[in-house]
Amino acid sequence: MKDQYNVVTTGNLHNYRTGECIREATKAETLESIIAAESDGGVGAFNGRDGTTCYVTGGIVAFRFGFGGTDAIRGTIEAASLDEAYAALRALMTGGCVTTIWVESPSGRRLTMGENAE
Repeated sequence: MKDQYNVVTTGNLHNYRTGECIREATKAETLESIIAAESDGGVGAFNGRDGTTCYVTGGIVAFRFGFGGTDAIRGTIEAASLDEAYAALRALMTGGCVTTIWVESPSGRRLTMGENAE
C-alpha cells in the first residue's frame, strides 16, 4: 500500500530522544513517520536504519481521496497527516458539491464523512 503514495516533500529526520536533526529524511522514512503518527497519536516515532528511534517533521504526502459513495480514486490532496487531509476536504462537503467524501492514508486507514460514512 505504501508504495502507491507520492511523497511531495520528505522533511527532516530527527532523533526522537534528543530532538536533533540528523539529515533530510528519505521518502520511505517520511511515509513510515506519517503511518506511525496515525497509530501512536504522537510525532510518528519509528526505528531507523541503525536502530535509533526517529521521527520526521515537514513531510508532505499526496493522500488519495474520492467522493460520491464509491471507491473510485478521484485525486490526491497534499497534507502532512490524514487528519489534515480530511479537514481540507471538508470544504467540498460544506459547499454542497458532494454527499460523501473519503480520504485514505498510506497505512490503508480511511476516514469517511457524509451520508454514506461508516
